[in-house]
Amino acid sequence: NSIGISLPLLILSSGVWSLFYGLELMSYNHQIINLFTSLSYIGIATIPLFWLFFTARYSRMDGWINGYTISLLCIVPIMTIIMVSTNSLHNLYYSSVEFVQYDGLTLKKVEPAVFWWIHVLYSYMLFFIGFAIVIKLFFSVSKEGRRRIYYIFISSLFPFLVNVLYVFGWRPFGVLDSTPIAFVIMGIAFAIAVFSSKLFDITPFAYDILFTNIPDSIFVLDNNNKIISTNPTAKILLDSTKFKDRECEFINAVNMALDIEIEGRIFSKSSTEIVSARG
Repeated sequence: NSIGISLPLLILSSGVWSLFYGLELMSYNHQIINLFTSLSYIGIATIPLFWLFFTARYSRMDGWINGYTISLLCIVPIMTIIMVSTNSLHNLYYSSVEFVQYDGLTLKKVEPAVFWWIHVLYSYMLFFIGFAIVIKLFFSVSKEGRRRIYYIFISSLFPFLVNVLYVFGWRPFGVLDSTPIAFVIMGIAFAIAVFSSKLFDITPFAYDILFTNIPDSIFVLDNNNKIISTNPTAKILLDSTKFKDRECEFINAVNMALDIEIEGRIFSKSSTEIVSARG
């Protein structure tokens, strides 16, 4: 499905950045280092784009995604990759580049130029839009679906904050970027969630549609036999009976019988115990 495409692309971009940044740190030849920098930007420039696509697909707020909008959104990432690869000709991405030695490593120290800031601002704009989509989704679904959204939000917020620290000057040894490591951690967290918690088996939005539109009446009770959630069908049923505004009496009447007669209609009852991971 569309989520299954956008999420691997997001993780792949993170992996490309991490791979070539690691190779850059292991290299000594200046030309090879510059080559790995350019290759790492294939991941760096596309991560914000795939993050936006992932959040839009996951929330089903993706009606705007088409060939035209994708082409427009790809302009800055493509220009970024080109500007990095050709920086020696114009110095519009890095105003200066020097190589320093630290504990046997050859590290690349750069000073940002105008297009570096364009890339950063554009990337942060896409990230903020994605976070806004996630937050909107969080408040638009039922409480049962919010745990998954919270997990996605926290996992993806971590690398973003690490990158903000880098942009504003927090850099180990004055040059190192910890963001690729943070994105690897995010990818691992997503992978664990996919296989252990089935994080993406059904989106909260789809869960909410199912819960809202199923024709059967669903009542969710807590341990004290108190109704904590109902779907619209159940609410209509409850409001149309003599038990309106008397939920406790309604639940007691339901618990005492297998089949319930309500205003001439016979309803069959079934119940399922729901246990959280903590019991």
